[in-house]
Order: sequence, then structure tokens, then C-alpha cells
Amino acid sequence: MSIAAAFQPIGLSVALNTNASSNTNQSALIKLTDMGVTTIPSQVRAIVTGSSNVWIWMSPATQVAALPVPGTTSAGTPAAGFMLIPNIVEIFTINAWSLNPGAVTPASEGFYVNTISTGSSITFYLTFGEGL
Repeated sequence: MSIAAAFQPIGLSVALNTNASSNTNQSALIKLTDMGVTTIPSQVRAIVTGSSNVWIWMSPATQVAALPVPGTTSAGTPAAGFMLIPNIVEIFTINAWSLNPGAVTPASEGFYVNTISTGSSITFYLTFGEGL
């Protein structure tokens, strides 16, 4: 359900680090119980506190996060996900249908946050919620 107000946190915030090796994919399971919710909220507020951008993608199972490669005369190599820039708060809508908790085993009901960064061990925070 959408809230007709500014972003409102629902449940708990999650802190994650990217891989200790730069340019290396990492996937982290976020259980609904970790967030203190029973359903996936419609939005996520994200901020990177490290010094490098983080490319992030959420999915029902582990997936390889890849940095998009720019092209000179074409689109290059596009990649799924979105970029988080250090110290900039971003709010994104989550496509909950693509994060169907039933897609993972019931014992680990939740979804995966897949990341990659040009820096190593970059910390970022995710706060789930709803709003305009």
C-alpha cells in the first residue's frame, strides 16, 4: 500500500559492505525477518558512506552484479540495477513482484542484494519503507 506522504521507514535498516576485493560481485540475503517486516515494502532509501560508487541490483536469487561498460558508438554493455553515489540519499521503488519471497526457500524468505564497486569494502545502508 502506498502512503500519500514523504518516505516513511518500515521495519529496520540494513547495513552492508561490498566485496573486500574491488570490482568483485557480492550477493547478500536480506530476510524479511531481518528487516522486521512480513512483506516487502514498496521503496528503499539507500546511501553509500564509503568513497566509491556502488552498483546495486535486488533479485529473488543470487545474481552477478556487473558494472555497465560505456560505448562510443553504441549503448556499450548495459547492466541491470542502479548506481549509488557516496553521500547522496536515493529513494527507489522496488518491484516487489520481481522479489517474490516464494522464489527462495521458505526458511530463508527474503531477497538478495547484489553489488559491485570499484572500491573495496564500501559500506552502504538500506532503509525500506513507503511514500510518494
